Amino acid sequence: MAPRNTKNSSQVEPQPSSSQVNSGVDSALVDVLNHSIGQLRSTLENISLSFDSSTSKDVNGVIKNLISAVQNLTNNLSGLQNKMENLENRFRSQEDQMDEIAQRGMKGNLIVTSLPNKNKGKFCLIKTPAQLKEENLSVTSHIISLVKDKFGVVLPAEDITACHHLPKGGVVLRIHNRKEGSAWESIIQKMKEGVRPDLNVFFNFQLTKRRSNLLFEVRKLKKDNKLSKFFTDENGHIKIRIGANDKDKHRITYFWDKGVTVTLHKEELLNLVHSLTK
Repeated sequence: MAPRNTKNSSQVEPQPSSSQVNSGVDSALVDVLNHSIGQLRSTLENISLSFDSSTSKDVNGVIKNLISAVQNLTNNLSGLQNKMENLENRFRSQEDQMDEIAQRGMKGNLIVTSLPNKNKGKFCLIKTPAQLKEENLSVTSHIISLVKDKFGVVLPAEDITACHHLPKGGVVLRIHNRKEGSAWESIIQKMKEGVRPDLNVFFNFQLTKRRSNLLFEVRKLKKDNKLSKFFTDENGHIKIRIGANDKDKHRITYFWDKGVTVTLHKEELLNLVHSLTK
């Protein structure tokens, strides 16, 4: 048997560090690979077999191919990750745009609600279809009467596009005449002033499902004293004010941010409030 050639067996070329392989490669992955290669070298040095120079070169070749394969795989994964990020950004942008388009289609829509509260002696002021039929009233004339009671505004029937009960309660009121000096303009002003809070009937701007969910989170933050006030308007935009003495209102729906228009998700809303209360 030929004498053991320890010199050749230990001449496996040193593997590159993670920074030497490629600055774009996941360094943690390459470090794991380097550790594995180090273990392989140690094992080879301790094997009680002789290696000639050709065998050593074969081992070096295998290691180089292994590093190259991992490098290529990491580069490919990096490219796929960039494509995924671009697709996610495009999807987010389209999601925000579609929500804004849907919200614009709801302009002029009000949701009328009146929830009973026996403990406070409050009763539902919105009559059911059966009650209206019994009294020979239309839902339109009924809501016009509630508008007059709440805001002191006379809403002409010809300004109304539609008015009907909702499956889950309440009434949707659609007003198409929103010209300057119209009843709509007066109603909006009274809504912003918060008139007649004692009258148990409330008018709110209709929002998309996404914005309704966002407003739900805003109400929770208000209840938890994380913000002092919130606002909605006829365009379906939501704004928040953190401190009671703060002058700034922070818009959280379809606003300009870093070159794009965005509507916040729940997590983004919570992060914003957290950053503003530091």
